[in-house]
Amino acid sequence: KLKMNSGKIWASLPVDMLIQVKEGIRIFPNPVVDEMIIEYGGNISLINFEICNSLGQIVFSNSMINRTTVKTDFFPPGVYFIKFSKEGEKVEVKKIIKSGH
Repeated sequence: KLKMNSGKIWASLPVDMLIQVKEGIRIFPNPVVDEMIIEYGGNISLINFEICNSLGQIVFSNSMINRTTVKTDFFPPGVYFIKFSKEGEKVEVKKIIKSGH
């Protein structure tokens, strides 16, 4: 159900939809040093991800269902983007920072 209020559109969502949004992709720690944990709460199917450096080069890729650990000790310090996709469709992009120590 959509409502217009002060020029903004508000939507009423079913409770299960709110839970799904709340249980999205989490990455920690951020900034990362030696390893990071990626969680996708509530996910029950395979999701692919690629970690790209600031030049857009893929430095790591893998698949997961709801949790995985990625060793990052070989990543040079800098900004990275993690692109998540499910069944060929982009789901979300997250930014992480790799610190030196």
